[in-house]
Amino acid sequence: MDDIKATPVAQPLPDSVTTMWDKITQRAVLNKDKDITWEQVEEATGGQPPLKKEQFDTYTAGELSLSAEGLVKLKEKQASDARR
Repeated sequence: MDDIKATPVAQPLPDSVTTMWDKITQRAVLNKDKDITWEQVEEATGGQPPLKKEQFDTYTAGELSLSAEGLVKLKEKQASDARR
C-alpha cells in the first residue's frame, strides 16, 4: 500500500443564520428609520440572505423597505419555522 498523506484544507465556514440576521439588523440600524430594503439585505449578507425575496416582500406590505418592527417579526417567524 502507498503511504498517503493528507493535508487539511482550510475553508471558511458559512455564516450561521443568526450571524446573517445580525448583519441585516446592523445594516438596518444605519438607516434613519431603522428600516431596510431588499437590496440592503443582499448587500449585508453578501448575496446570501437567510430568506427569500418573496418572504421579505410579504412583510413589506407593498412598501420599498421593511420597518424595524417588521424586521423583528420576520426574524422571529423564521426562527419559529426553523424549530418545526
